[in-house]
Amino acid sequence: MPGRPFMRAMEKRIEEMGGPEVIMDLIADGKTVAEVAEVMGCSRRYVYMWRDQPKWEGRLKEMWAEAMKFSAEAEVEKAMREFDRIDRVIDTDPVTGEEIRRIPQSSEVQLATGRAKFRQWLAARKDPERYGDQKEQQVNISIGNLHLDALQTVKAREALPARTPEVLEAEVLEDD
Repeated sequence: MPGRPFMRAMEKRIEEMGGPEVIMDLIADGKTVAEVAEVMGCSRRYVYMWRDQPKWEGRLKEMWAEAMKFSAEAEVEKAMREFDRIDRVIDTDPVTGEEIRRIPQSSEVQLATGRAKFRQWLAARKDPERYGDQKEQQVNISIGNLHLDALQTVKAREALPARTPEVLEAEVLEDD
């Protein structure tokens, strides 16, 4: 890649780290492109340029898409942790041994809900098949159209020439 010393140096660092699979693992773990760029020692733009190089023949894009699907799962897990963080055990009752839970403030619940919804939205964008809105299929049936189709079928059959069945003559054999 003549004329691109920075890209060559970046690719060398990636190989020293363990290859493209290491970068894809970072993405699959839910790291942002900015965080991946920081690890790679470059800008976000260079991360995309590295991924889109013709020499990879689209292989990195396929790996990237798969890593994004795993990343969607990481987003959902982070959303769950938002609520686990505010609903936690703070002590144990010395008499009964029951867990004493912290009562979160309403603002904490609202903040956790907003963050969780945002992470769900991210997951839906990263893996729409699994986390996207499932659109219901709608079937419209028109009785009038069905009736017209049936009448047209009957008329089409009536328009066909009548076929007379072919009579076959057979020889009757008698039993002796």
